[in-house]
Amino acid sequence: EISFKSYRPSNTSIFDLPSDLIKDIYMGSDHIIWVSTNVGVSTYLAEKKFTPIFPDFSAFGDPDISSFAEENDSILWLGTLVGGLFEYNLHSGKSTRVENPTLTIDNFDLNKITALYKEGEHLWIGNGYGVSKMHIPSRQFTNYRFKNQEGTTLPGTVVRCFFRDSNDILWITTQNGLIQIDGKKQTVFQPDPSDPLAITDFITMDVLEDVDGNLWASTSGEGMCEIKWDEEKGRYIFKNYRIDLSGLTNISSIINCVIKLDPYFLIGTTNGLILFDPETKTYFRDKKLAPEIQGYINSLAMDQAGHLWISMDDGLLGFFPEDGRLASFDIIDGLP
Repeated sequence: EISFKSYRPSNTSIFDLPSDLIKDIYMGSDHIIWVSTNVGVSTYLAEKKFTPIFPDFSAFGDPDISSFAEENDSILWLGTLVGGLFEYNLHSGKSTRVENPTLTIDNFDLNKITALYKEGEHLWIGNGYGVSKMHIPSRQFTNYRFKNQEGTTLPGTVVRCFFRDSNDILWITTQNGLIQIDGKKQTVFQPDPSDPLAITDFITMDVLEDVDGNLWASTSGEGMCEIKWDEEKGRYIFKNYRIDLSGLTNISSIINCVIKLDPYFLIGTTNGLILFDPETKTYFRDKKLAPEIQGYINSLAMDQAGHLWISMDDGLLGFFPEDGRLASFDIIDGLP
């Protein structure tokens, strides 16, 4: 039996959830859940008990925490939307703002952190300026300001995610193009109407690698995009496979989310759920793998038992492949 327990704010205890507006949720290695809200941060460990955390954000007041990254069992990195980067010591409760001395503190975009990605001794930081990489032990920063193919510096970008592929190349999805960092070389891939081999969408959502090691990017409105290095041309070539040309009916061409369902990709759109086969480059439906549903899909997740969870504008769906059952969960089950 699947049931839900809802946690709502109240004025009866400091151990209640402090706000309805949840910004982010992060599960630490010690199984403590960190909850960021519009009025601060809380941790959750025991049932129905939220412990308020009061990092010292000094002059920034409430900087609106947007992202988490864990260094070890003592240090948690907090990315904020107006205050920059903070290091939070789990044992002492002390919070320290980590400034990037190579950029001006008055730059609001610098303080707007949208994504964090820890990799060894480095912390990648996506901000309104572009991307910065911090060497954690030395606190030394490397800043990346990107230029498009015409050599024009991007005015800024919103980073969605970082992805390191099997060839040790870092890909960064943004609202202003797909970014690649290969060693010391940085490249921005943007649409170019005069280039049939260019990517066809500015907004990239995720980068994924299929079972054969081939790279794919999910775009906002141009479907799945195959990324290949062409030795003869000495460049990357992009080929988009548009959903609206697939022949499927009652489906949107706007992708919101993608997860791997090896060997396929499962895609949530603004109207419907479909699968994509990276080998045949085709979209399809298969009721044994995923239910045929319509509606605005916000996100997809698969648990350890192989059950699929679908977050939609009108509720939560659970799909259980072992018996093909599709269940809808609502207020009766405990959802608020």
